[in-house]
Parts: sequence; C-alpha cells; structure tokens
Amino acid sequence: MTSALNGRVSRLEATMPPTLDHDACQRCGLPHVRLPVPLELGTAVVRFGLGSSTARPPLLCLCLDCCADGHAIARLTHGLPPERGAA
Repeated sequence: MTSALNGRVSRLEATMPPTLDHDACQRCGLPHVRLPVPLELGTAVVRFGLGSSTARPPLLCLCLDCCADGHAIARLTHGLPPERGAA
C-alpha cells in the first residue's frame, strides 16, 4: 500500500514544474542582480571580468526588462564585455 502511494506521489511530483527561488527570474531562472551588490559577489565579478580569476561567479539574469539597473554586472558574470557607454 505504501509503495503504491509513493509511486503515485512521485509521478505527480514529476509533472510539476520546478519551484524557482523568489529572487529568480521567471523567464530564465537565474538570480536577479540585487543592488547594492554584496561585497563578495562584486569582488568575484570584477576579478573574473578583468581576467585575474578563473573562478566564474554565479550567473545572473540578463533580461533587460527585470534587471536593467544591474545589466552590466550580469553581463560580466557571463564572461561578456561591458556594454558601450556603461558606467
């Protein structure tokens, strides 16, 4: 009886979409840039962006409609160059 119920619950859970963190983008699933950027993340992004570290910082959301303020920072986490005209 228990194994049959466990099988049903497992099949039901498999059909459900994964839950996203409340700070994650609904479109891409990556975390949003939160300003001000925590010191550890900022340091990791700058080091990776300058090429002085091979440790990639966590990928951040690049969707312009939900993180326009931190878009330049998010580009650096993907290994992309900063945008022209960005401060």
